[in-house]
Amino acid sequence: MKIALFIENYLAQETTAAIHCFILARGLSKLGHSILIVTTDPETDRLYEQQGVVFCPARPSESVWGQDLIPGKAGPLQEALDEFHPDLLHLHSTEHLGLAGLSYAREHKIPAVTTFHSLSNAFTGYGSNPISRKVNASKSRSALSKILQGSRLLTTTSPLFQGLLKQHGFNYQLEGIPLCVDQRLFFYDRYDQNSGELLSKYSLSSSTKFFIYVGNLEHTERIDELLSLWAQSVTQKDDVRLLIAGSGRDHAALVEKAKVLGINSQIIWLGKIPREELSRYFHLSTAFISASRSPNMKMAPLEAISSGLPALLPKKCANAAFIKEGKNGFLYANAEELQQLVQKLSTLDLHGLQLMKGLVSKSMEKLTEEMQAHIMDDLYRQILH
Repeated sequence: MKIALFIENYLAQETTAAIHCFILARGLSKLGHSILIVTTDPETDRLYEQQGVVFCPARPSESVWGQDLIPGKAGPLQEALDEFHPDLLHLHSTEHLGLAGLSYAREHKIPAVTTFHSLSNAFTGYGSNPISRKVNASKSRSALSKILQGSRLLTTTSPLFQGLLKQHGFNYQLEGIPLCVDQRLFFYDRYDQNSGELLSKYSLSSSTKFFIYVGNLEHTERIDELLSLWAQSVTQKDDVRLLIAGSGRDHAALVEKAKVLGINSQIIWLGKIPREELSRYFHLSTAFISASRSPNMKMAPLEAISSGLPALLPKKCANAAFIKEGKNGFLYANAEELQQLVQKLSTLDLHGLQLMKGLVSKSMEKLTEEMQAHIMDDLYRQILH
């Protein structure tokens, strides 16, 4: 089967959607399928193809994708798709790139599958002021409506999107699909030797317990709330640190808030860490922690779990559906519950920590890219026959 995957900003591998597509493409290739990735590149003014990836001209955008296809320069895309001759298109974008794919599918009478990773462009908009947010939300909602109507199969990794769509007047059935991590990068290694190097780098003791957050430093991720919760969960005497890995527009404001709360000495701002190096910081840490209540499934908590870290998450986030309390993480509703979890995990000795991490990582063993590929292969075949 020849399958074209449409995804914004694929090359950077920074979004859950892009990472999902990378792992899916690799798994489908192992099953014998031919895969073409169609993505966007704001650094080019002409379409080009490189190692099975078609790059379309794009412009920077304040949307969740960070960039958007320039519709007027998408003409050569049809030629690239004609040459590949796909049996099916799998759309992971609901903006101009997704619409370009939908248009091709209709014209050539081939099915389009859509996977929804985020609905915020359509329901909250984006932009620097209320007017632009409203205008962009209207455009994105129109694109969403067209893709909902034109897709043969609608899928999502989030258990919350079905209700969210219905809440906004869209009554469509979504098929839930798994979100898998790259287990070549993220796994538990009890004999990891990198911890000492990192401890030396930050002049820290091996007895210190670390809790880590990985993600964008944006208001939508509620990092300010995480700082407030942390301030209520630990004291200056506690030998614990909060590692914050990521970058974003709110970084400076968050550092200032940490100073006001009197906890900046307990926080290590790591900045943006390349994905291939993240596992080193997971191995150093005791648990993953977040205050995000996003309806989108996030890759970072799953990568942490695969590395052996229990995830401490709010009860109302999408990733909460994946948590089996006491086995691969814990859910909290308020500062008091989080404080109890932090204090409990902080008291684990080395043996207890190793035992916990080994058990936590096992919860991801069956969630492989091969399993994900077989599930999608079955769904593709159902709509082709």
